[in-house]
Amino acid sequence: MPSWGFPEYEDIAALKEQLLEKAADYKTEEAGLKQMVHLLKEYEAAPVADEQMRELFTMGFHDKNL
Repeated sequence: MPSWGFPEYEDIAALKEQLLEKAADYKTEEAGLKQMVHLLKEYEAAPVADEQMRELFTMGFHDKNL
């Protein structure tokens, strides 16, 4: 599978685990952030990024309105 410009994010399952470790003690009262953490915990990560995930990451890194 060709690289998509973010080699440190090629392994989505490992990235999820890293994020969960960093967010383990994260507390907030903001509903949107609570929802994001909940979605991350429930997300079943594929072992590698597919084309849709690549597109979402690219949008997230480049769109400053997100």
